[in-house]
Amino acid sequence: MKIAIVHDWLVTDAGAEKVLRGLIDLYPNADIFSLVDFLDKTQRQTVLNDKYATTSF
Repeated sequence: MKIAIVHDWLVTDAGAEKVLRGLIDLYPNADIFSLVDFLDKTQRQTVLNDKYATTSF
């Protein structure tokens, strides 16, 4: 079964991103999608565990 996690936008490490990090911990092989991804390298390491989100733009 393939799992996808969809997030509206990734611009900072705040509350919604903490929930996203929890979902990535539960489903480490899930594909991640977002409208935009403006995370810098350190934010990407903490929020996405060094994964990349597929963006629509």
